[in-house]
Amino acid sequence: MPAKSAGPKRWRYWPLFWFALAVIVACKVINEINFVWIWLKALGRIVEPFFAGFLIAYLLNIPVSALETRLATSNRTAVRKHAKAISIAAVYLGALLILAAIVVLLVPAIAQTASRLSVALQEVLPQIDAFMKEIAETGFLPPQLDFEKGLGTDALKSIVDAIGLDRLTAPLGMLMAVPSALLSTALAVISSIYFLSGKDSYIRFWSRCLDAFVPAKASEAIHRHAAHANTYFKSFFYCQLLDACIVGVLATIICKLAGSEYGLVLGPLIGLLNVIPYFGALVGGVIAVGVTAFTNGWPNAIGIAIALVVLQQVDGNLIQPRILGSQLAMSPLLIIVGITIGGAVWGVLGMVVAIPIAAVLKDILVEAMQNRETRSHKGGADGTEINSET
Repeated sequence: MPAKSAGPKRWRYWPLFWFALAVIVACKVINEINFVWIWLKALGRIVEPFFAGFLIAYLLNIPVSALETRLATSNRTAVRKHAKAISIAAVYLGALLILAAIVVLLVPAIAQTASRLSVALQEVLPQIDAFMKEIAETGFLPPQLDFEKGLGTDALKSIVDAIGLDRLTAPLGMLMAVPSALLSTALAVISSIYFLSGKDSYIRFWSRCLDAFVPAKASEAIHRHAAHANTYFKSFFYCQLLDACIVGVLATIICKLAGSEYGLVLGPLIGLLNVIPYFGALVGGVIAVGVTAFTNGWPNAIGIAIALVVLQQVDGNLIQPRILGSQLAMSPLLIIVGITIGGAVWGVLGMVVAIPIAAVLKDILVEAMQNRETRSHKGGADGTEINSET
């Protein structure tokens, strides 16, 4: 009998052992946090091209899958046999043609407009100098300030130095990193092709790993939430891209109709920033109004501001609900908190993916609460029956 009870007594302390080991590891990591952070950054630079390849494959998976399904029913045996390879090649060729069209048609016009905008801002003159001096001397605004003429170079330099925008000169150093960037891009594209071609085998492998090493209930829950997360992310990404294109086109038309000569820059910029929920639209609108005010005058800027407010209301209440539906319906407070945390952790990318991640976490929390409530109700019901019998 003592020999039989020795086993349970020995294994009883395993949870305590693992807890102590976790505490020791956590303390070691905290003590060597700088070394760990440097190591993590180095690891991040290594896996960054492959992560980018995964994102490319994830975004292109829908058109590839749709085309593959069509080709799988073709009358030609060779087409059916190589449906996946043909689909991947066709989608990548189409994406390449779209990028080439953007580069050939839009980039020169946008670059020319941006150059004119830069020249115009460089010509903006002495009034802000006087403004900054007045602020420094009296602390009050000057009674008259010609915002249409503008920014003095000394004042602009002081503003730039104050808010740290001198970091924007860092892209000059990127010229030295062009070979590395080309290699990273090539690795991202190649890895994305491998991700797409081996998608089914990868999914089967990770499913087998879960089933082999994770308890059945936990594995089932992971599969279920992974499927929900996949639906959320795909819906969100594609709907946000489509919404950004619509808003960008409409904002460009608005800027042109309002008299802004830099609509080809401001419109696409507003559409691009609109991918970031809430904050992106605000930042894009402020930039558009500010640039128009300094280059075309305040009447045009006020007109653009009013039109952009109307556009954002139409987008938030009509366009986005029709595109996205109610799959990611969440309270505005939860969205703002998620965007804030995501931006603090992952920057702009974190702000973009904050909503689907918050939706997944909300589903997990709601399911855990429902399971807990179900168990408590069952326990209460059992207890009631026992008490009634006694």
